[in-house]
Amino acid sequence: MGVMRGIPMEQFCPLHETAFERSPELKSWITAATKSVNPVFLEPEDWFIRGQSFGNFVWSPAPAAADVVVEQLGKARHKRPSCLHLIVAPRLMTGKWRRHMTRECDFYFKIPAGACSLWGAAQFEPVLIFVCLPFTLARPNFAVRQGLLEDFHGAMLADGLWQGSGKRGGDLLCKLLVRARALCSL
Repeated sequence: MGVMRGIPMEQFCPLHETAFERSPELKSWITAATKSVNPVFLEPEDWFIRGQSFGNFVWSPAPAAADVVVEQLGKARHKRPSCLHLIVAPRLMTGKWRRHMTRECDFYFKIPAGACSLWGAAQFEPVLIFVCLPFTLARPNFAVRQGLLEDFHGAMLADGLWQGSGKRGGDLLCKLLVRARALCSL
């Protein structure tokens, strides 16, 4: 049906395309969900300098370059612990970078392929969204932070969350980011 008919494998496994290039609706959804924190969308040339400065950042690497983002994200989090980072990547080539990314981030969730209009069935695999919350500047209250993450994680696994436009998932992400910022200012 595909490769056997002579269609190039790159059409089925686009290792060079970011999640936003593959689905422009996803970028609009992330923009709406993160409007409260006013993020900067980083391009590959921004990863090394702008991504290391102060602010809230959305990284969207192509799967073939995601291991570079893991390395730069680690540096950015140590330099500027008060920054918030979101990483949006298709689930391709995860064997090279996923374990390190999950150690660097607080948690991640996925939007299944074909579950909603954000990430259609033609994508063949889910998109992963990693969230790195800011470190607190004062004595951390681990119980509150853990409760916040558990509530969010449970809500993101709820049945029917990604049906339709994915608006409910965006609203949940927005609430989490607002509450995470409030925790840091305490």
